[in-house]
Amino acid sequence: ETATALLGGKNVTTKEEPYESNGGETMWQLSFPMKEEDAIKLSQLGSSALKSEALARCGSWHHPIPTLLKMTPETLISGYPVYDRELLSPDLLRSGTQSELRSDSKKDDTSERDSSVTLIGDAAHPMSPFKGQGANQALLDAVGLARVLYKAFSLPAGKKGKEINVQNSTRAERIQNSLLAYEKDMLERSATKVEASARAAKFLHSDIAITKGNFPRGTAAAKEELSSEAAP
Repeated sequence: ETATALLGGKNVTTKEEPYESNGGETMWQLSFPMKEEDAIKLSQLGSSALKSEALARCGSWHHPIPTLLKMTPETLISGYPVYDRELLSPDLLRSGTQSELRSDSKKDDTSERDSSVTLIGDAAHPMSPFKGQGANQALLDAVGLARVLYKAFSLPAGKKGKEINVQNSTRAERIQNSLLAYEKDMLERSATKVEASARAAKFLHSDIAITKGNFPRGTAAAKEELSSEAAP
């Protein structure tokens, strides 16, 4: 059971960086499938073990990779597991915890749950870095959350005076409605990115990623998917 097999619904790799050379900096990253338990242990062993692991895997590669690895100071090497996690449900976000969700199971309307806490970024939708979408989605989350709260508590443009009474609702109700709107948009928007990151983590650590041919890696992945579907 390895990371590319999405052990436990999580995608696990080890990432190490950076490297500093004369006259500038060269950032390098190495990732590979690994059992989650082993990836955690490797990370806990520290920089020396991480460097040894990188050299064991890539020390015989073509120049300048072995030199790059050997010259990297251990103090500038870090490594840790990275994950893709199954998407959260709107009900879970509004309830706050699984236990509260179970106790509220008779409530059909999620707006009846009164958690005033929400999540953004990696806390809401962690994803491995192989599609480069983690930070992008976090920024969009922040903008989306700010917008719904602004609409709920701000006056229309050009008007001054008392705070608007949105549909005669209380402050608590406006917070709830705002968070529901934000979470619906956030989960729908990030879902495709989380799923794509999980697929990329699997694909980029497979032989398909180094298929010979004059075409992008995505085309190679699509061809492999089609051939798998056509197989009896």
